[in-house]
Amino acid sequence: MPLRIRPNGSKWWFFDYVAPVSGKRFKISFGQYPEVSLADARRKVAEERALAAAGGDPKVHSQHMRKEAEQEYNHTLKVVAKHWFERWKQQKRIGELTANKAWRLLELHVFTILIILL
Repeated sequence: MPLRIRPNGSKWWFFDYVAPVSGKRFKISFGQYPEVSLADARRKVAEERALAAAGGDPKVHSQHMRKEAEQEYNHTLKVVAKHWFERWKQQKRIGELTANKAWRLLELHVFTILIILL
């Protein structure tokens, strides 16, 4: 788990591994130092090594996890409401000021309460 220092002075944690299927070498970045501490980087490396030892590919696994997180985000109430609201505005049944006021009310009274409840 080397800490690579780039010419501009930024420091990044990397993990080098060999993909089990293709045999190619890959690097995975765990983030920039000091945002990611040494302890966090060691924990992440241990997780990735365990995955690689079990025959998994850490890069494929991280891509899969990223897609799942993106799908979860795209199915939140706020994103769905935003898509609905944009279509509602395009129908031009209401004025721009009324549309902005309606969205602001959703932000103030619906989305914030749901965040607090979760």
